[in-house]
Amino acid sequence: MKTATTIIALTLAVASVAFSEPASAGDLKSFSTMVCRPNGPAALDVITYSHQGVFNTSTTNNAVVICPLTNDTESSIAADDATLGFFMRAPGSGSASVNCTVQVGSLSSGSFSASASTGTIAAGGVGSATLPVQHESAFWVWEPINLVCSLSPRARLTRIYVDQDTATDSPVL
Repeated sequence: MKTATTIIALTLAVASVAFSEPASAGDLKSFSTMVCRPNGPAALDVITYSHQGVFNTSTTNNAVVICPLTNDTESSIAADDATLGFFMRAPGSGSASVNCTVQVGSLSSGSFSASASTGTIAAGGVGSATLPVQHESAFWVWEPINLVCSLSPRARLTRIYVDQDTATDSPVL
């Protein structure tokens, strides 16, 4: 009896794990802003990193970072079906903004780019923006993707994500 009870309990445990996994047609990838690096000599001395993101320490000048993003091998992405998004945080005093351009492609394959901005975010606030990764169906896994962002003084780029195949997957701040 004890063996039968143990077998039934193990069977139910395995079945509950198998059926509790959420089904998802989308593919959401999150990237640490630690992949970003200063872009240009002016940004070298003012960009710092922490677990809260990449931060422009300057109180007067914008700083530019470039963030290389990795792809995976999921066949082709339908037209307008991949979105890149980013989040930012304004300093405790004063407003801030982050303006980013995504660049997809290479010299040999041609390229696509799009830009987006968080707009001006009030002190202590958070902002986000999204932009398309491409407008044409393609095997984009073979193409390099770079996000180039201009951080206003004291702005922090906190999170980057790519959402493929569905518009319903959105990360929470």
